[in-house]
Amino acid sequence: MKFVIDKDIDDITIKDIEYLVENQIQEGISLDYKMKNYEAATSGSKKELLKDVTAFANSSGGDLIIGVEDDKYNQAKTIVGIETNNIAVDVNRIEQVIYNGIEPKLDTVKVRYLEYKDGKYIIIIRVGASPLFPHMVSFQKTNKFYIRKSDKNILLDAYELKNIFLKSENINQNIKNENKKIINKVYSNETILPLDVISPKLIINFIPYNLDRNIKNLQDIKLDFPEQRINFDGVLGYKTNQNGVESYCQLYRNGIIEFVSTTNKIFLKIQNPYNTLKKEEINVISGNKNGYEYFIIKKCIYFFNFLKKLNIELPIYMFITILDAKGYRIFYNNGNTIKLTNSIDRDMLELPEIELKYYDIDIKKAVKDIINMIWNACGVEKSTNFDSNGNWLGDKIEN
Repeated sequence: MKFVIDKDIDDITIKDIEYLVENQIQEGISLDYKMKNYEAATSGSKKELLKDVTAFANSSGGDLIIGVEDDKYNQAKTIVGIETNNIAVDVNRIEQVIYNGIEPKLDTVKVRYLEYKDGKYIIIIRVGASPLFPHMVSFQKTNKFYIRKSDKNILLDAYELKNIFLKSENINQNIKNENKKIINKVYSNETILPLDVISPKLIINFIPYNLDRNIKNLQDIKLDFPEQRINFDGVLGYKTNQNGVESYCQLYRNGIIEFVSTTNKIFLKIQNPYNTLKKEEINVISGNKNGYEYFIIKKCIYFFNFLKKLNIELPIYMFITILDAKGYRIFYNNGNTIKLTNSIDRDMLELPEIELKYYDIDIKKAVKDIINMIWNACGVEKSTNFDSNGNWLGDKIEN
């Protein structure tokens, strides 16, 4: 489900709030107005804040907008703003109440303020749908669960709570199943476009937590590929070389991105540098500063930014898999010395998913542990292209 204000929270302006009032936008399952700020000192006010936030988190997410009065029909009536001696302190207090009063910890919340006029402010609390739901109000041992239905927060009974736990398990499993379905399709050579069946294949999948969408205006979407066309599933981009299709990207209507590549930028044949007596070609993966890690990170940054432009709500799960690489070794330069690792001992390197909770996340650092696992598969402790603090040392990549 999309937010009523269909923008990243950092891009929302007072004009967006004025639009809600001018068009009498009604509260609903993903929108709630508050005329007054939650009082700092009272337990009841803190519980009310936590109830409002967990109800959104246990449903499809939503925006709490503080400083807007609604009418008897729950429609935005007027911007009243809130008065405060220190807006930054108020925002920090809200963040601390949320952090300390909910179990499990809720990390799909962002709070920001907008300057209105006459020294008044608007506070926006954006709550993303949480993969860890259901979340409980734990403040002062309240121990209650809420969900959002229409424009109301509803206390869950035991039967509903059991069902929501089952739903949470099913959603997380469905995300993994979607990834597995794509891997099996590639492994069985049943890809959307025919690829070289001999070459190793890099698979990068982005799967949003919330798949309840149908992307429209497909004709306006431009993928960064030489060839592109609309198909039944969404938009398909691809690149060819002298051997046929080298890589493709399928953007599905529900926001899933499926990228598969056999590029010779990372999967190479070279002369064995350790055997100078006779010519011997060996299969390698480039581990240099502009090698496979550079390629993976650059693609991941591009696709993640692409989903941001489409306003795909978070979290999004990123999966990286390498197929048909058994016998390949990582080839890299260590100073003036050419290095070859041990060989990969299996056909499939299916790496753990990465949960992307914020659009300002550093993708380079987010993939570091996954990158290290690929080096581990070749008998090396860690990548040579990250420092001890997780900073990227390879060729420059723009975020």
